[in-house]
Amino acid sequence: AGVWKAKLDEILAACDTNEPPVVTNPGTQSDSEGVSVSLQISASDPDPISYSAANLPDGLSINPSSGLISGTISQTAAKNSPYPAQVSVSDGMLFGTTTISFDWNVSDVNVPPAIENIQPQNSAENDDISLQVNATDDDEDTLTFSADGLPPDLSIGTNSGLITGTINYEASNDSPYSVTVTVQDDGNPQMDDTFNFTWNVSNTNRAPELNTPANQHDDEGTTIDPPILITASDPDGDDISFEAISLPPGLIIDQVSATSAEISGTITYDASKGQPSFEYDVQIIVTDDSDPALSDQKNMRWIIDDVNAAPEITDPGTVISHIGEEVAFQIEVNDPDGDNLTFSANGLPPSLSIDPDTGLIIGVLRMWAMDESPYTVKVTVTDDGASPQNSSIVFNWIVKMYEVFMPVIIH
Repeated sequence: AGVWKAKLDEILAACDTNEPPVVTNPGTQSDSEGVSVSLQISASDPDPISYSAANLPDGLSINPSSGLISGTISQTAAKNSPYPAQVSVSDGMLFGTTTISFDWNVSDVNVPPAIENIQPQNSAENDDISLQVNATDDDEDTLTFSADGLPPDLSIGTNSGLITGTINYEASNDSPYSVTVTVQDDGNPQMDDTFNFTWNVSNTNRAPELNTPANQHDDEGTTIDPPILITASDPDGDDISFEAISLPPGLIIDQVSATSAEISGTITYDASKGQPSFEYDVQIIVTDDSDPALSDQKNMRWIIDDVNAAPEITDPGTVISHIGEEVAFQIEVNDPDGDNLTFSANGLPPSLSIDPDTGLIIGVLRMWAMDESPYTVKVTVTDDGASPQNSSIVFNWIVKMYEVFMPVIIH
């Protein structure tokens, strides 16, 4: 009991002699967001003291040794204003703490948002674009985005800042583009930031467009009149050229304007290839002059029906032979269908005859062949086609004596 009594007396004696620190209340504080603060809390006590604080505006703190409240008030601090600030000063002894309270008002100050750096953009026509524009706002305001000068068919999300779309095929004509992106907050007053960057758009070649030609059905020997018109266009305005593959023999394609070509000619008599009819799968191709070049192709079906053509005999003109001559005269003939031919002749000089298979006129002219010279000869050639055709030619054949030149003797 005596020990306990002694200790209690010691504690009570200490309580009777220790006084808490004396602290001066700085009173109500008023500042704006973004302000740098330096507020000294004044306190005195014979013993060493320490400081602590609660409910200070965002961005501020107190030095536990010196009692200096310092820092920069946060740009978002106004939304929690006023702050019921408390500062406690303690000497570390029992009942040795003094706490003061005061209000700290923070007024709103809007600062502009800031757009992050955007690198120059390089794209091609028809590219799908997804470019995110990023921005920050120290006030944590709601931001809206806009953009000027974007390549055609691109747009920016008002709330997201995402630039999207597919670049127009004509966009390279006006490249490069000077793009200005703007971000605006909803503070009071509203503030904004802009950023400029360059957007280069390269050309993307598009294939020309060929109009599908109509299918055709003709006979051998047909002349294509009027010519068949083939038309095409190029969406980029490039120069274009035409070609045709597997046209029926005798036909050609010629370009007649910047956007058209014509198929013309006369279908040969062997176009049906010895069949009643033959079908050609014709490919029409149009190609632009870009690098790399692009093409479009359309197919057309062209049916050719067999038609037997008459043989074509070459006119030999007037034939002159002499008595005693051994004749071997060939009648020249062409059959467009390649048929077998049979020859006949009327009015030949006596002792001459024509080989019915080859058309070779042979024989030896006798003296009497001069009696009725000149002769009107008619040669007829007949083919062996499905509907046999023949051709004839008439020419003159003169038979005469060889001229004899006697030497002249001068005395």
